[in-house]
This record gives sequence, structure tokens and C-alpha cells, in this order.
Amino acid sequence: MARRDVPRILAVAVLLASVVGCDAGPKVACEPTIARMSPPAEVAEFMDRGVSAPPGAVRPTLDPMQANWFGDDALWVSLPQSGEVRTLSEKIPSYLLAHGTFTVAGRRLDGDAPPARGVYGATAERGPGFIATSVAFPSAGCWRVTYSLNGDELGFVLRVLGQSEP
Repeated sequence: MARRDVPRILAVAVLLASVVGCDAGPKVACEPTIARMSPPAEVAEFMDRGVSAPPGAVRPTLDPMQANWFGDDALWVSLPQSGEVRTLSEKIPSYLLAHGTFTVAGRRLDGDAPPARGVYGATAERGPGFIATSVAFPSAGCWRVTYSLNGDELGFVLRVLGQSEP
């Protein structure tokens, strides 16, 4: 082998190694929403009065060091502290600051899946006030969830682990 062939051989080896090392597509880094915002007084007062919860459920807290509140002028949500949900159906409490049409939607960011859907009662006309809300995820993965009130969207990212119900 001639000395001048060495760079070509190295270039081919690097190209082959990069092709062999490729998988079906780019990896998506799942970065859950960790906002730790302080909700407005209306939300704080409601939570301070108490939220009834089924046995074993975690009551939302207002302490920004222990809670993961996220919101805007239309609505607020209490997200999991770590941005991760264990099961495929997760309660994500919300508080609407106005009356209107409320919807929940979700799409998977790191793969193909049917859309996630919100579970929040018989009618979409809600508010103002607390609304018990769950999101049903069809699979584990990285999900962007969008809560909407009268077209004002509040989007956040969750890592869904998809473990069995406790």
C-alpha cells in the first residue's frame, strides 16, 4: 500500500463507521418543563382553601421550591416536580382564570403515536376556577401537551414513563 492511499483509506473508514453507527433517525432530547412559577393570588387562595383529593393523591402545593406551577394570563397548571409522569394517564390540575372553551391536546415529540387526549368532564365550556384534568397518553415517550382556553395556548413538555398503575 502506498503512503498516498492512507488518507483515502482513513476517510472511507470514518465514513463507514458513521453510517454503521446511524440508527433510524435523530434522537430527540426530552427536556420536560420545569417552570417553578408562583401562581396568581386567585389560584393561591383556592389551593390554600384546600383541594379534595382521592386517597394517596398528592395535593398541589404553592411552594415554588416544591411545586412546578406553570401558567399565563388565561390558565395555570400544576406540573409534576420532575417533569416526569409515571403512568399513561396522569392528573395535571388546572385553574382557569376566565370562562370559555377549554381543550387539551398532546403530541409525541420522539416518535410516532396517536395524539394524547384530555379527560375533564362532559363539557368544554369551563371556568373560571379549578378543573380536575387528566391527560391520557397512548404510549411512553416525550410529549408536548397543550392546554387551551379560548384559543390561548399553554404548552409544556412531559416525559411519560408509562409504568403500570400502582
